[in-house]
Amino acid sequence: MLAKHKIKWAIMNAGEEMPSPRATKRFETTSLAGTEYVASRRGEVPDRGTMIRELEQRKLRNTQASVAFGSAKILYESDAMSRQKDILGAPPRGEDEKRNKELKQALTRTHFTFGEEPMVYERTSTLPDPTGHLDDYTGVLNTEVKNMIKSTNLSFGNAPTVYRTMATDQMDLQVPQGEDRGVQLEKNRQLKVKLAGNRGLAKEVKADLSRTHFTLGNHKFDWQTDAMRTQRASGGMVATAEERQAQIDKNRALKKQLQTTHYEIGTDDDYM
Repeated sequence: MLAKHKIKWAIMNAGEEMPSPRATKRFETTSLAGTEYVASRRGEVPDRGTMIRELEQRKLRNTQASVAFGSAKILYESDAMSRQKDILGAPPRGEDEKRNKELKQALTRTHFTFGEEPMVYERTSTLPDPTGHLDDYTGVLNTEVKNMIKSTNLSFGNAPTVYRTMATDQMDLQVPQGEDRGVQLEKNRQLKVKLAGNRGLAKEVKADLSRTHFTLGNHKFDWQTDAMRTQRASGGMVATAEERQAQIDKNRALKKQLQTTHYEIGTDDDYM
């Protein structure tokens, strides 16, 4: 790899001798500097046994409660355990059902009232006739009026509904009223022949429609691509060998100039 680098240097610098390498800080990375810094402070870290003992003592201190809220005794008992204890100390089954029924009756009973008047839960339709002659005033509909109410009193148009599709109408031969079907077929054949004779005219009309009848501007068109235009502008499409060799030399000089450093960032010799 070093030999290739020397050959490349000799080709680019026209045979000049490659300068000898010197000590520099240019290629010192952040990772290398950080690793050297950690290695230099390795002696500050205690031995592994001391670190293990300190970690064990820290863990014991962290597991001890340093804050207490109240002085009541904590009952470490789950809900399931509490229910099991309630079942074991519960009364017999019959007494429990009796107590539940009494509790349900007490909950469904009203324990307070608003006013002292008794409530009457009756509907008006169920109340008795105060006069006794209500049937004398009940009306009966006339038969004609009754039938009129049950019938339709409006209509939208009087044209009959035609249940035919558009496809059916197009497939059927449309014959005018009063004309024979054979006459209509003969007219259709003559129209078909007339259309077949106008095919030549149709081709002329089609050609005329596809032709350009107007122009925008009078500039001459330059039929060349951008790649062709770029090659001609850079001298890539020259005619003679001398011009091609001159272009090659120009390109080499341009490449060497592009590979040369034209600016510097900093002037510290340790990082140059």
